[in-house]
Amino acid sequence: MLVDTHAHLDFPDFDPQRQEVIARAGQAGVKYIINVSSDLRGCAASLELARNYENIFAAIGIHPHSAEETREEDFQRIPGLLKNKKVVAIGEVGLDYYRNLSPQDRQRDLFSRFIGLSLETQLPLIIHSRDAETDTINILKSRAAGAEIKGVIHCFSGSRNFCQECLDLGLSI
Repeated sequence: MLVDTHAHLDFPDFDPQRQEVIARAGQAGVKYIINVSSDLRGCAASLELARNYENIFAAIGIHPHSAEETREEDFQRIPGLLKNKKVVAIGEVGLDYYRNLSPQDRQRDLFSRFIGLSLETQLPLIIHSRDAETDTINILKSRAAGAEIKGVIHCFSGSRNFCQECLDLGLSI
C-alpha cells in the first residue's frame, strides 16, 4: 500500500486534469493522499478535496511564503478547520529564509503558533525549513518545553546536525 503524504492537488496547475491525476494515482497503487495546504484558500480547497474523495485527507496550515499575507482573522479560522475529521496534520508550516517571501519575524510568529496548535490537537506537523535551521530548532524547543512534537521535516536544507536535532525532538525526516 502506498500513501502520498504530501500532495498539492489544489494548485491551479491541476485544474484541467485533477480527477484524472487522482485516478492515475489509484491505478498506480496509491491508496491514500494527504493534500497539504499552503494558504487559507488552500485550506478550504484541501477540505473540499477531502470531502469529495474518500481516499484524500487534508493537512491544514500556512506555508512560510504566505505568512505576510495571512491576517489575524485568517489565522483565527484555523483551529475550527482542524476539527474536521478528515484533517490528519498541520502543514505546511515553518520557516523559509532562502526565498524570504515573507518577513522572518512574521514567519517565526506563525510557525510558533502552529506548533502550539499541534501540541493542543496532537496533530502532527509538516515542517518546511530552508536556510532557517537555527530558528527552526530554537522555536521547536521553546514551544515544546519538553513535550513530544509529532511530525515530519518535509523540506530542509540543513546539516546532518540539524537532521539529528530534529530526530532527537521526535520528528521524522
